[in-house]
Amino acid sequence: MRWLEMTGPEVARAGKEIGVALVPIGATERHGDHLPTGNDTLSVGRLCDDAAAVEPAVVLPTIFTGMNTELRHAPGSISIRPELIMEYLEELCDEIGRNGFWKIVIVSGHGGNRYMIPQLIMNTLDTPKPYVLYYSAGHGMDPEVREKVLETDIHAHACECETSTSLYLFPELVKMDRVPDEMVESSKPAGLEEIYSNVDWFASFPENVSGLPKVATAEKGRILYENQVKRLAKVIKTVKNDKDGPGLLEEFYRRVDEVSSS
Repeated sequence: MRWLEMTGPEVARAGKEIGVALVPIGATERHGDHLPTGNDTLSVGRLCDDAAAVEPAVVLPTIFTGMNTELRHAPGSISIRPELIMEYLEELCDEIGRNGFWKIVIVSGHGGNRYMIPQLIMNTLDTPKPYVLYYSAGHGMDPEVREKVLETDIHAHACECETSTSLYLFPELVKMDRVPDEMVESSKPAGLEEIYSNVDWFASFPENVSGLPKVATAEKGRILYENQVKRLAKVIKTVKNDKDGPGLLEEFYRRVDEVSSS
């Protein structure tokens, strides 16, 4: 169910009867020379729609900007300050909660969001909320499936894995004649493997592509994607069945008030 396609009364009823809303967030950035800049956004939006068709939830419009300051050097990338994105997400979730949804899942299709969204979730504890906020990395899949399906081991960006999924979901946007001929491995300087810096990503994959995308196929993508749908549908069901979260959040705010008033 897509929020934008529902009437007001339908949204209100879904808030009472389902109570779970999905907020997909991707990014807009260069994915080598063969994948579209909206790859993460297009795929996570589709993923949420398909998972919600298996386990009912209301899906918000996909947010097309994420945490990707490290790709500002790449043509086609759109980078918005992360604090602004987090402020927007919190306002959006507040509005979703005001409409009666007490459980909200932010689903990320972009690896760079893995630091920003947990920080956002912790930030929301500063002000009492009528909803529990959850986070799911929408690009995750079972390790066994990856091992069985994929031929290569390097998967970071526009790789065999991501290219295969894109070939399955939107083949008309994939330019397989532009993929690198050779394996692209991290070019991060030796000795800094265990140290993180603000040039880490640029040093590793300056052309925004990794691995060996030329071995990608739509059939591999189908298997990977169907596994992702299954996993996200399970997340939705788990969130629906979470009876502890709302009570714990209420207790947290009560104890905060006790400390503040003592």
